[in-house]
Amino acid sequence: MSFTNIKSFFKNRENVLIFVLFSIICLLLLRMYLLKTESFMDSNNVNNANNANNANNANNINNANKVNNANKVNNANNANNVNNANNVNNANNVNNKRTEMIKKILNKNKLSLPPLKHPDKRDHSSGKPKFTIVLFWAPWCPHCTSFKPEWHKLGKHIKLDNGNVCEVKDENCVVNRNAPQKYGIKVDGFPHMSLFKDGKEIDTYEGPRQSSSILSWTKSKCK
Repeated sequence: MSFTNIKSFFKNRENVLIFVLFSIICLLLLRMYLLKTESFMDSNNVNNANNANNANNANNINNANKVNNANKVNNANNANNVNNANNVNNANNVNNKRTEMIKKILNKNKLSLPPLKHPDKRDHSSGKPKFTIVLFWAPWCPHCTSFKPEWHKLGKHIKLDNGNVCEVKDENCVVNRNAPQKYGIKVDGFPHMSLFKDGKEIDTYEGPRQSSSILSWTKSKCK
């Protein structure tokens, strides 16, 4: 359409009115479209905000539950600790009461407990020194388990040439971890054999792990 045709079109009032109405309708339609688009975007934003809030609320609830569970565990542990402490105190109280009762009975009857004596001290009634050979071993040690049959061949006592005897003992250092300290020695490996005279270590056996060799060595040392 040329410029002349457009000019002649707008000279007619009816044509101008139609154009204006058409333009207004187009603007109204455009406005409605924009409003629908904005409302759709607003609803999406609201939904996203709600989802984010729901997620935050869920996280807060989970965190609160975790805190509550942790508090319950701590309370349970504290209760167990209190119970254990009470049990220990009760046991100590019972032992103390028993001790006091024994003391009262002894005092009433004018008796006294005999003094504790180290099992490997000298027997003054015989006047002879007391010898003891002790095997310190551990169940997890393969050398110990293979050696135990030879050790048992020695029996419970070794008869010495001077008429005295040497007592034979063994200490499981897993069951009794303080066994070396009880004898006043330090054990660096297993099996470990020490010879004691009147409760004091006089030598350590480091020879062949045979009962005959241990027997000869013990008789030579117990003099």
